[in-house]
Amino acid sequence: MGHVLLGIIFCVVGALITLKAEWILKEFGRTEFAEKYFPFEGGSRFFYKLIGIIIIIAGFLTIGGIHFAILNWIAKTLFGGLKVK
Repeated sequence: MGHVLLGIIFCVVGALITLKAEWILKEFGRTEFAEKYFPFEGGSRFFYKLIGIIIIIAGFLTIGGIHFAILNWIAKTLFGGLKVK
């Protein structure tokens, strides 16, 4: 039950970041990373929206309970796996 609530919180936060990207851009300004690697107009705005979408996807993975499997796959690929007792 706890992972469902946490996933819903992730989805809501991600949606707010995606919908309020213009406000975030005005408050925090442009990011050099986004302007460099997303060379089209509005690179920072796109970057903020991309972060929001990634958080939403993480929320859905958490709701479905498959976030541990994906994290374990990433850890196995990079470090040889997680040692869980």
